[in-house]
Amino acid sequence: DYIGLGPAAHSLYKNKRYHFNRDLTAFLSGDEWICDGVGGDFQEYIMLRLRLADGLRFDELRNRNITLDDAFMKKCELLQKNGLATIDNNSIKLTRKGLLVQNQVLGFLM
Repeated sequence: DYIGLGPAAHSLYKNKRYHFNRDLTAFLSGDEWICDGVGGDFQEYIMLRLRLADGLRFDELRNRNITLDDAFMKKCELLQKNGLATIDNNSIKLTRKGLLVQNQVLGFLM
């Protein structure tokens, strides 16, 4: 779960996604959250984890009973080969270069 504050901010709470209106005046007038439907799936988890400095952590995946398949890992290795990610014993992290093209990296992984 995470919470976003401010106009256009997005949140996830109990597998439901919410956001505030983009309009500052509406936000300041106290408009309610807008429900976006369900969230919290594997792809969203990967997207959010790869935005963080500690990246996609293997120990956290194990705790969630998630196993990365060979095809996914081969894509990560290709990203590493091209300087977009690093892989160590416990994580996959985007490099500075990878963060600059994060949307393309995520599209490639998904």
